Amino acid sequence: MIDTGAVVSMVSDDLVRTLDIGTYTAGLRMYDVTGEYTDHYARVPFKIGRLNLGPTQFMVARGLNHMEEPDVAGYLAPIS
Repeated sequence: MIDTGAVVSMVSDDLVRTLDIGTYTAGLRMYDVTGEYTDHYARVPFKIGRLNLGPTQFMVARGLNHMEEPDVAGYLAPIS
């Protein structure tokens, strides 16, 4: 299991635009500590080593683009 402490898996909107991945309305709005919110998700191909889950839903987060770690493109929540 990979657990970063995230509640849901998220990917930055910069990465979604760069990879030209479509987004979908999530039907909910999630806020972060800075007041930014997301209400969209993307289906992102997900593979780590031999684990291949195929297209997996990640919330699209705007706030990730302004982090101190420019190489961070998202967070992984627990995978069950």
